Amino acid sequence: DYLDELFSKYRGLQGAKYYLQAMRDFFEFCDEHPELLRMQSWICAEQRGRRTKTSEKVNTVLEDIERDRREGIVREDMNPKHIMIFLYCLVEQWFIGKDLYALRLGMNLSEPEQREKYIDAVVKLFESGIFTAGQVKPS
Repeated sequence: DYLDELFSKYRGLQGAKYYLQAMRDFFEFCDEHPELLRMQSWICAEQRGRRTKTSEKVNTVLEDIERDRREGIVREDMNPKHIMIFLYCLVEQWFIGKDLYALRLGMNLSEPEQREKYIDAVVKLFESGIFTAGQVKPS
């Protein structure tokens, strides 16, 4: 299970490093397991909009975000669930929509260089969007 791996790998990290490394690894995991997003789409279709219970692991991540809000690492004006949605959208949408975006923009997004540029841009957006000033060191 991806979340088990995430928890064992990152529990020692705190603050921006935790989020940014987890986001990069989530991107890699989705790239290596294309069936994940297909299965999630199928499950959502089966649920037909019925609300499901949030997993204990996701609740733990939400609690971590809330703790980091209280400690001034994550912006106070952002809802932890919205931060999770932001992360999911920026990572998952690459895999769901990159062929459409390539057509719209006249680009070859299958090139590894484009993939790397995208994840770098995602990290920069995440850095500038959710953390308070001074939490992320310029790379």
